[in-house]
Amino acid sequence: MRTRAQARVQSPAPSSPAAPVAYPFRFAPAKLRSVRLHFLSGITLLPWLRLLLRYRRCVHWRRFAHRLLFLTLLACVNSFCAVLELLLHGRSIREQPLHPAPLIILGHPRSGTTHLHNLLSRDMRWAFCDTWLAGFTSACLTLKPLRRLLAGLLDETRPMDAMALSWELPAEDEIATSQLSGGVSPYLALVFPCCEKTMLRGLYTFETASAEELAAWQAAFLRVCRVATLAAGPAPDGGPRPLLLKSPVHTARIALLRRLFPAARFVYVHRAPLEVLASALHMAQSYYPYTFLQMPSDAELTEFVLAQGELLFREYKQQKKALPPGCLCEVAFAHLDADPAAALRSVYAALQLGRFDGSGAAVAVASYVEQLTGFRKNSLGELPAELQAAARVRWAAAFRDQGYE
Repeated sequence: MRTRAQARVQSPAPSSPAAPVAYPFRFAPAKLRSVRLHFLSGITLLPWLRLLLRYRRCVHWRRFAHRLLFLTLLACVNSFCAVLELLLHGRSIREQPLHPAPLIILGHPRSGTTHLHNLLSRDMRWAFCDTWLAGFTSACLTLKPLRRLLAGLLDETRPMDAMALSWELPAEDEIATSQLSGGVSPYLALVFPCCEKTMLRGLYTFETASAEELAAWQAAFLRVCRVATLAAGPAPDGGPRPLLLKSPVHTARIALLRRLFPAARFVYVHRAPLEVLASALHMAQSYYPYTFLQMPSDAELTEFVLAQGELLFREYKQQKKALPPGCLCEVAFAHLDADPAAALRSVYAALQLGRFDGSGAAVAVASYVEQLTGFRKNSLGELPAELQAAARVRWAAAFRDQGYE
């Protein structure tokens, strides 16, 4: 019997009409030729081959043959390492309990979620998915002694915003989940951007996905949570540390995440929509070329950014209504950027996370903020007038409800 995912691929819907506006992307040829920085670099061979079979009609085989070959070779290495992980740590991972009340950061990509993630991770109470786990998902515990030796695989900064990179810094759990699940993630739109509307959009909420897709994502997500908890070590009371999770696609998954963690708490970061759009388009130009296995048009990639914004805000606005009091805190990026300590103080108070002032967390946050002295955000040019107009129409609810009209 075919799954819904297979049915979508074998009987693809007609191509969607061109978007009314298109940002003029200029992809550096070196990035399109590169085999580095792909978020599926940690995938193992069997899930990788299944992914290629499922999306075979989407792959531009000749244009990205170099990237396909490299990822296939990496998948073979990852598979060997994954067997070692299973033998050495499989039982510990399966038996690792999870804290019932994670803190989950929500927000559109480029709204400030990474900044908040980095700040909150300075509080040692949390367990979180770090860059090492995101990069070596299938064998991060086994390969951990090699972490320093492999530091050269990372650039010093991220390609989209010059923020520092290291194995120890927090990363998006959805990156690791997408690898373990064989690409059951909206992040696959960065690989196949032309297929996003017809085949991948259902992977945000899973309401229209198959039961097999939901089960694969949930199993992978919970494994990532267990590995992150195990790697962090026990809390001072001997129990598991609570998780600090951050992936922008979780903004559309409040209901799903609460089914897994009924006591979960959420903090939502919002930012002026036109700033978010400009930064998201910059990221699409500076990072997405490293991930393509299918070359999109300017209109298709612009439509992906606009449609994702619509979907995330619509689902967040609807699903947050079911949250009980005290489970959600909203914070403006402008506040977080201007006074991180004050913004965190409000988050701790609203979600009853405990004392912030005078705690080790406050000291660690102050030290981290001091390290950011001299950091400069991207200087982005003004968006074309027609793109601004389209955003004001399609993201009208975000402009209005978040006070950015």
